[in-house]
Amino acid sequence: MLQEKINEHQADEIAFRKNRSDMMYHYIDYMMRILAKDAKSLLNITNSSDDEYTQLYEWIPKKTTLTFPLMHPSINKEIIESDFFNMEANKRYDFVTCTQVIEHIQDVEIFIKKLFEIGDQILISVPYKVEADLYSENIHGPIDVVKLTEWIGREPDYYIIVEEPLITSPRIQYLIVYYKIQSLKPSLSEILPEDLRTNFRLKRDINVLNQNVVQLKEQMSEVVENNNFLNYKLQQFIERQFILNEIELTQKELLNKRKRNTDLTDKINEKIDEIQKLEKQVNHSILLSKKYHKEYNLILKSKSWQITRPARFILECIRELVGNYGK
Repeated sequence: MLQEKINEHQADEIAFRKNRSDMMYHYIDYMMRILAKDAKSLLNITNSSDDEYTQLYEWIPKKTTLTFPLMHPSINKEIIESDFFNMEANKRYDFVTCTQVIEHIQDVEIFIKKLFEIGDQILISVPYKVEADLYSENIHGPIDVVKLTEWIGREPDYYIIVEEPLITSPRIQYLIVYYKIQSLKPSLSEILPEDLRTNFRLKRDINVLNQNVVQLKEQMSEVVENNNFLNYKLQQFIERQFILNEIELTQKELLNKRKRNTDLTDKINEKIDEIQKLEKQVNHSILLSKKYHKEYNLILKSKSWQITRPARFILECIRELVGNYGK
C-alpha cells in the first residue's frame, strides 16, 4: 500500500513537471552540464519526490538528495532524512542545487546561510512572476534578484529568467541563479553598517513599489480602455434607443393620421352620397321643368288659351283694382 502511494505521488510529480516546468528544468540541465562538469559530489535539495533528472549527471559519482514531502530510494544516490538545518557544516559538496524550495522556508536567511556553508557552487531556482495565485502556499511570494541579494548578501555570478512558453494562462516565470563560493566578496553585513542595509531594504521595497505602480498603471490603462469601450457601447445604446423612440413616435403619428384619414374618408363618402342624392333630385327637377315647360307652351298655343285671353285680361284688371283699393 505504501509503495503504491509512493508510485502514485511520483507519477503526479512527473506529470506536474512535464506539464508545467519543462523549460525550467531544461535550463537547469544545460547549466549543470556546463557549471558542474568537474563536480565529484552533488546535493540536490527539492520539495518534490521526483528526482529522476539528477540521474542524468552520470559523471558525478556521489549524488545526494534531500526532499521535503516524500523520500524514496533511487540508484546511485543517497537520501537524507534528517533536518537540513542540523546537517554537519564540515561536510561539503562540490555542487548544491536547490529547486523550488526557498519560497517555502520560514527562516530563509538561516537556510541560505546553511546552503553556502556546505556547497562550493550553488544553483537556486525560485518562482519569479506568477500572474494568478498559483502558489498561494509560498511564504515569500514571487522572488526577484533584489530580494535574493538581500538574503544572501551578494549578487549572483549569473542569473536567468525562464518563462514557460507553452503556458500562456496563467503566465509563469522562474528565476535561476548561480553562485560560486570562490568568487564570494565580503557580504553586506560585513562591509556595510546597519543603516546602509536598511537603505538597501528600502531600495528593494521601492523597486517592489515601482513594479506595483507599473502594474497598477497597466491595470488603470486597461480600466480606462474598458470604460471607454463601455461608454462607446452606452452611447450606441442611447442612440439606438433614441432611434427606437423616434420610430415609435412616428408609428403613433402614422396611426393617428391613418385614423384621421379614415374618418375623413368616411365623411367624404357621406358627402358623395348626399351629392349623388341631390344630383338625382336636380335631374328629376330638370325633367319636371322640361315637362312643365312643354305643357306650358302647349297651353299657350291652344285655342282655349286664345279664346279666354279677354276674360283673363278683365280678371287681371279687377285684381289690380281690388288691390289698389285695399291700399
